[in-house]
Amino acid sequence: MVFVLMKGMKAILMCLPFLSLVSIMTGHAGEPDEFCVVQDRDGYTNVRVKPSLTSKVIARVDHGEIVWIYSSAVKKWPNVIFMDKAGKEQAGFIHASRVKPLTDFESLSGKVFEDEQKEVFEKGNLKVEIQIQPFQLEGLELTYKEFTEGGRYLMKIDGKPYWGTDGGMPREQYQKISIRKGDQTVALPDEALANLFNPGLYPGNTKVIFNPDDNAIYLTSFNSDGAGGYVVAFVIQDGKYKSRAVLSPF
Repeated sequence: MVFVLMKGMKAILMCLPFLSLVSIMTGHAGEPDEFCVVQDRDGYTNVRVKPSLTSKVIARVDHGEIVWIYSSAVKKWPNVIFMDKAGKEQAGFIHASRVKPLTDFESLSGKVFEDEQKEVFEKGNLKVEIQIQPFQLEGLELTYKEFTEGGRYLMKIDGKPYWGTDGGMPREQYQKISIRKGDQTVALPDEALANLFNPGLYPGNTKVIFNPDDNAIYLTSFNSDGAGGYVVAFVIQDGKYKSRAVLSPF
């Protein structure tokens, strides 16, 4: 029923230990799970069905794309989840003979402004600003599943899957994310922020890290309203928005 309301053996993986909250939710308390960035001189790395070089290749993940590695994974062949070319979440194994923690790079310090519903990260000539706002209902198409015993479950927003709540109405959403480096400013496009709800605006939740080797900036966050939890990573490279990975590893 539809209602309309008008109003991602050669790979270098650079890993960022994630929030202890996520570790608890995934059952790996004390061992943080990790966002990783594939680095490969050939431009991609293979994802395999099993942790072996002879195993079938099920996908290729491009250089610079984001994957998620479980803390309990086999170290030589970590189990990863990633978004494929069609934007669907997939799982497999990537050889990790060379792994460099993203924490080797210096992260930006963030400050939350609760009254303004924003968080600002600054270091040198780099500034990142994240602004959230109440969920905007006007003009959206909401698709529900109706239950015979009563009640209903929100399935899609504007015909697409969404993240941040489990069948209920979202409360908040990203309004904008802007990155300024020197005299150059880039705002993430609407498609980068689409269908990402209930962002976690509290100290330490969002991470901003600069990788000078690739001239890339990574923004990662755990978002949820207590249900429908997800992790998101945005990649900005050479002053341009490149990609995002939205995953549910728990």
